[in-house]
Amino acid sequence: MSEIILRSLKVVLATLIAAASFQIYMGHPSEIVYRYQPAKLAAMEARWETLPAGRPGD
Repeated sequence: MSEIILRSLKVVLATLIAAASFQIYMGHPSEIVYRYQPAKLAAMEARWETLPAGRPGD
């Protein structure tokens, strides 16, 4: 492989690892919003038909 391809692959892999780590880290605050502020989570996901608090979703 040429040098430019290897360098590009390294950059892509480094970015992928950083993005995946960030996604794992940011998943926890989403769970907190899910538990304590379900209406806010529904608005973030553009789900306009919500259920009363305490009722499980589909």
